[in-house]
Amino acid sequence: MLSKSNRKNKFNSIDDCINENFTIQNRLHRALGQPTTKKLKRDTNAKVPIMYCDIIRGTKPSSNPKKKNKHYSKIPVPCLLDSGCSATIGRKGIVDEIYRSTDGNQWHTAAGVFTTTGKSKVKLQLTELSPTAILEEKIHVTEQDLGQYNIIIGRNTLEHLGIDLLFSTSTISWPERDVELPMKPMD
Repeated sequence: MLSKSNRKNKFNSIDDCINENFTIQNRLHRALGQPTTKKLKRDTNAKVPIMYCDIIRGTKPSSNPKKKNKHYSKIPVPCLLDSGCSATIGRKGIVDEIYRSTDGNQWHTAAGVFTTTGKSKVKLQLTELSPTAILEEKIHVTEQDLGQYNIIIGRNTLEHLGIDLLFSTSTISWPERDVELPMKPMD
């Protein structure tokens, strides 16, 4: 049972509030002998906000064909745009070690604890939204599985860019650039 002092928590973020609510619901279900999770049917027609971005490494090559930058590369990666994730996260294998710090975090989520090992500066070309849009962002780096995605673009970046996820129309909208991109099937 929760004491009065526990019920008057002031939360630092919406994530903390959701996680506390999830924990309380699980405790109540266990106390009443009810299952804590429901088996949900997967909607095979569901669309999710996924787009492909190019990770840019090195500096852009010179327009002079004799001067080639051997260290410049663009790596296409699948990105999930996730309004439920408070920060942008990327797999360790996609970041330049040269820009990586080691100040990791532990994130307490409804699904459990998620650990990041540091932060890294990343340059992303948002190719599907705009061929000229380049985002330079510090992202959290993890060794944990991100499913089929290399980067999860969180609320901090979505808000900074002004990108809206419109599930009512299954589109990703970037009003600042007058762009709409359809969401993609989960597969």
